[in-house]
Amino acid sequence: EKPTTTSLTTEKIMKGTHILKPIGNTELIAIVHSLPKILDDNRSIKLVIIDSIAFAFQHGISNMALRTRLLSWMTQTLSKIAYEKSIAIVITNHVTVRFDPISASAVSSSTKPKESEESTAHIVPALGESFGHCSSIRMRFLWSGRSRCVLIEKSLDLIQPSIVPFAIESSGIRSVSIIQI
Repeated sequence: EKPTTTSLTTEKIMKGTHILKPIGNTELIAIVHSLPKILDDNRSIKLVIIDSIAFAFQHGISNMALRTRLLSWMTQTLSKIAYEKSIAIVITNHVTVRFDPISASAVSSSTKPKESEESTAHIVPALGESFGHCSSIRMRFLWSGRSRCVLIEKSLDLIQPSIVPFAIESSGIRSVSIIQI
């Protein structure tokens, strides 16, 4: 029986949800290693969400080359598992703000830069640009005024990035319209 919007409750959703809370990168790597067995034992699992991979990898590994190799292994392994088990795997990665450096001419006796020389900010993946390129689909959720949007930055099916406005209603997530950028 297909659930209706009136029969779908938070309690019913959470009843079918399995939550594993790895404390660090070692536990997360162990979960990824054991994920095929977990999925074989629970064939009803069709969605795996790792929130957030940045939390597990930002601290504890000071060797950047090792961190990059582990992240690369993890994304390749998860892609393989998703394909072989026909499931969706979503990885969230925190973002951070990177400011362009202020030119030396902007530094004066005042701590505030001159209006014409203010720095600009860019949102970047917390684990670095190379990790941001590991996934086959990259989306960023944002607000545009009072509207929710998803910016699809990378996808095998897209020639150029797209912004897709959406609404969350009592009947579920609904598309509003598609805007090309």
